[in-house]
Amino acid sequence: MDKRHSMDKRREFPRHTVALTLGVTCFVLLLASTGLRYMLFHRCSGDMRQDMRETEENVSLSEVEDHSILPPPIAWDEDHDTFQGKWHCCGKSCYHFSKEEKTWEESKVSCQDLQSRLVKIDNKEEQVCLLYST
Repeated sequence: MDKRHSMDKRREFPRHTVALTLGVTCFVLLLASTGLRYMLFHRCSGDMRQDMRETEENVSLSEVEDHSILPPPIAWDEDHDTFQGKWHCCGKSCYHFSKEEKTWEESKVSCQDLQSRLVKIDNKEEQVCLLYST
């Protein structure tokens, strides 16, 4: 009988070892999850603070300090019941886009009539800004 009892004991599954292993694994996963959430939260909130700072700087930069660069008043076309042309501002600069096809010289004259200057926009940032504002 002792032989049979000792064989049963050897065949018995070590439940306490498995339970302990699962408990430790769960605890480690809980710690890792909490640590990752903490790090992610602080990183995201830090990025958000940085984004807010950059947004505030951009807003303050985009405020027009020199009123001479404000777009001139747009003439109201009573015949067509619309504004002639639209102004789009990007940063401290404002741009007028015309749908009329003109030569460079004709365009310069039109700009002078609007008390502005004809420019070629080579700056990629301004091009992107204007692309999304039109």
